[in-house]
Amino acid sequence: MAFKISTTEIISDSPQVQNADYNNLHPAVAAPTDLQINFNNPITTKTLTGIVTGIPPNVFTLVNGASGKVCTLLLTRNGYSIPSNGFSGITGWANGITPTWNAFPYWEITFTYWPSAIRAVAVGYST
Repeated sequence: MAFKISTTEIISDSPQVQNADYNNLHPAVAAPTDLQINFNNPITTKTLTGIVTGIPPNVFTLVNGASGKVCTLLLTRNGYSIPSNGFSGITGWANGITPTWNAFPYWEITFTYWPSAIRAVAVGYST
């Protein structure tokens, strides 16, 4: 049985996809110039070029959150430190422990937006 959207056949009687474009299945990587992490960008990459003080505007901020949204930050510290209050709005880190940022130069940080909280988990690595 063929499947159609309106009058366009998408799956024919043969087991092949027709009239569909599946060229880009991966989200674009955002590379902001500021310290904003936008939940509308599933993946953000940031190489620090200055000190994160924990005092605005030198603090990571999360924007455009909504229940169920998830985003990931691929962070290169570039030798700069991040204080324990370097991320604004995080209400809970994995296991209740703020990461020791100076332990690793590279971090993969995933943020999950809950109705009343933003949870985060961070994994540091050396290479």
